[in-house]
Amino acid sequence: MLFEIFAIIFILLPKYVFSHIFDKYSRENDIKIENDNRTFLIDDYCNIGQSRITINFFKEIFDFFNVIEIQNNPNNNNKCLILDEIFNNYYSQFDKILYYNKESYIYFTCPLCKKDFKTDTLMNLHYKLFHMKYNDSLICPGDFCMSINCVRYYDYFYIKKYSKNPQDVKFNRQAIEKDEICTEDLIFFYKSTCMKLIDGCFGEDKQKYYKYYKYICNEISCKISIDSQISQESNFWEIARFILMYLFGILSVIYLIIVWLTKFA
Repeated sequence: MLFEIFAIIFILLPKYVFSHIFDKYSRENDIKIENDNRTFLIDDYCNIGQSRITINFFKEIFDFFNVIEIQNNPNNNNKCLILDEIFNNYYSQFDKILYYNKESYIYFTCPLCKKDFKTDTLMNLHYKLFHMKYNDSLICPGDFCMSINCVRYYDYFYIKKYSKNPQDVKFNRQAIEKDEICTEDLIFFYKSTCMKLIDGCFGEDKQKYYKYYKYICNEISCKISIDSQISQESNFWEIARFILMYLFGILSVIYLIIVWLTKFA
């Protein structure tokens, strides 16, 4: 009888002690996960492709109008939002990731944890979920995509436009991002925001504001045809690469034919 009592105590005591330890660890772990959820695993669905177009678009505009010189003018008291860090801090993180993978053709690598991804959108989603802090989430430039008619510039900035068809997404494994779609009823709003974005950027030069409105804001339309899309002129290296790929394809076919004939002749 005494032996049975000791046996029961021997069995139940470790269970009580370890269960107490496990409960404590579980509570601590729950707190840790709760804290992590407040700073990590955040997907804002910001469209990085459209953000890239927006940022690079204004770089081209400012280079054309020599905005840096205007901003350095001591008589210019207006603040240009596009040149402010608050507008550029968010996208600059993804720009650095893109630069890190500039020579990648097969997969994309996270520069922080070295994990590989098949597409850039998946890598960007990974960065948002596991590396971006909550306080780092500022302005998504892609939200202003329609205010510069960015659909016209996908080819110009070499941005691949992924299909939003559910079947295509299933096979392409693209991350879900906000896709700004043009609405005819909001054309006036797009044009108004288009001008507000460069408020103060050209100083007191009304001629530059007029040119910007005439050729950019006033051209905003939801009916974008293939002819109205703008693309960069092909350079020598792109043409050479296309020719090499074409020759490689022909030589590969010839090689396979020779192997087939050699094997079955």
